[in-house]
Amino acid sequence: MIKEAIEYLLKLKRPETIQVNGKDYSTIEITPIKEEKCDAITVFNLDSIIKYLKDDPDNYKEKIKIINIISPVEVVVESTLFGDFKQREEYIFADYTDLVPDIYFGKYMGIEEFIIMLKSKFILTDNLENIIKIVGNVSDENITNYNDDGITQKVITKTGIARLGEVALPSKLNLKPYRTFIEIEQPESEFLLRAKKGYEGIEFALFEADGGAWKKDAIKSISKYLNDNLADINNITILN
Repeated sequence: MIKEAIEYLLKLKRPETIQVNGKDYSTIEITPIKEEKCDAITVFNLDSIIKYLKDDPDNYKEKIKIINIISPVEVVVESTLFGDFKQREEYIFADYTDLVPDIYFGKYMGIEEFIIMLKSKFILTDNLENIIKIVGNVSDENITNYNDDGITQKVITKTGIARLGEVALPSKLNLKPYRTFIEIEQPESEFLLRAKKGYEGIEFALFEADGGAWKKDAIKSISKYLNDNLADINNITILN
């Protein structure tokens, strides 16, 4: 009885070929046994990739390596194709995703929260200082007073002791938020600055206005940084 049961189970596992619409199909799924691959080292900056490739701790010096810049926050070093099933190994992976500060574009917020965001999550530039000055001087006494003609917005700000003045907000401005690896210069891009009346006064928001072009600039900067620092290393191709 046991023998018959085992033979029956073995028979179920034997692949058969059937035809459907003139094409051959196997009755079971066959899984190939592929070559073993190493686990990638995960790091959080570009300098670790540079050190790994220069020090060559895994003795991959003679192998051709591909640096694939996947996004402004992801870079992987991988092998060329190998084995019968055309596999790739990933040697080291730099992932900056979790280190990028959360910047709430398109979200209106109160003056204090807005200024804290600008000061902590943007590179200090003349444009940034100007916006912080305008927003920080919005008059408490006239905090709900602002004009919007559909093109330019104006707010009432403090211009001196007990003096108020109407100031036009720049409709578009270039800023540098922290959005990519810290080793490279943060890409500058265009933003819309808008204000509106909230429950407790004027609220401000930044809207991205460059269509994502900053990502292309960041990837180019990453590529240049790696090229400059790995110029003396052979067998490396950088894709961006």
